[in-house]
Amino acid sequence: MNSARFQTTLKAWAKGAEAAKNEMRNAFSDIGSAAYELRDTTAGMFTDAGNTISSFTRNASRLLKNSKDGISGFSSGVSEGFQKVFSAVGDASPAFNQLLKTVGQLSRTFGVPLPPR
Repeated sequence: MNSARFQTTLKAWAKGAEAAKNEMRNAFSDIGSAAYELRDTTAGMFTDAGNTISSFTRNASRLLKNSKDGISGFSSGVSEGFQKVFSAVGDASPAFNQLLKTVGQLSRTFGVPLPPR
């Protein structure tokens, strides 16, 4: 560790680290300068984004508030419609039962193997 080669190596590393530090400082200085130049543009961009989001939120709220009857009608209509479909499925049980019997009979007739019962 006290050899001349090791000391030279450490000095080279320190020199490289110092150069890297200076380059990073310059890069951050450039970022700071660019941000300063864009300060008014960035402020306007934030203002525009805020206006856009608030307009959307305000009008979406108004849309929902003014659609109260439509939402209620949609919900009850979908509910009633699905209840009728499910009732029809239940009413179809004799036909479904017969279909299953027929498929079983056809399978026996034509020799198509079905999984064991």
